[in-house]
Formats: sequence, C-alpha cells, structure tokens
Amino acid sequence: MTFSCSFRQSRDPADPRGAEQWARAAFEDAPVLLRWFLLAGWRGVLGLRLGPLHDPAYVHGWQISAAETNRLTLNLDSWLIEAVNIIDVESDQVAWTTNVVYRRRGARLLWAFVLPIHKLTIPYVLRGAAARRAPSDRS
Repeated sequence: MTFSCSFRQSRDPADPRGAEQWARAAFEDAPVLLRWFLLAGWRGVLGLRLGPLHDPAYVHGWQISAAETNRLTLNLDSWLIEAVNIIDVESDQVAWTTNVVYRRRGARLLWAFVLPIHKLTIPYVLRGAAARRAPSDRS
C-alpha cells in the first residue's frame, strides 16, 4: 500500500534556485533544533537509513536518486517503509510531494502517528526556504 501527499509554496519567479537548492534550503538551512528533531524522527521513529549528512549526493541524509534543474527525487528506506520526496520548482511555486510505501503491517499505523507532524513540518520548512534569500542574492 502507498500513501501520498503534496504541499505547495509560492515562490518569487525571479528566484534562481532549482529543486536541489530548494530541498537543501528546506532541510539543511532549517533551524538547528528542527534539523535534529527531523533526524531523530527519521532514524528513531521511522527507522530510516540516512546517508552522510554532508555528502553532496545526499540532502540532509536523503539520497538523491534523480536530479534535474527543476525536479529532485530523494529516497530513504527502512524495514517498515520506503519514503520518497519529490520537489518540483514551477514558475511561481514549489511543489513537494511525499510518497510512502508500507512494507510491513505496522507501517500504516506508524505513519498515521507521524503524519500530523509531517503535515506541519514540510509546509514550515518550505516557508522558511522561501523566506531565505537565494545564495546569489546574499550580500
């Protein structure tokens, strides 16, 4: 079984960031306590196997499985679930879609527990990424 949800964040059409830069701004530039909270939840609650945090082939531990300028796919898995985040940069918005594949019987119940946090966190990190200036705009 699979679960899917999407979030959208408006963006300045002049913002030059592509999908990978948006994903990095959302996860890696989030406040430090939130970054640690995310890591604890991904590892400790969901059992996801994160990659290296500072490897360019990963975004805050999520493996980059496909990358184009305006579309990025991030993957993680555990014995319970496979999680995929797809970030699409469109002309005036960024779309973030999360797909979760349940691998075991208890996975759906666990995701039901995590889902309210997910529904708060992803829009929050997207708003934060939108509020931060693109690297080329920084003084």
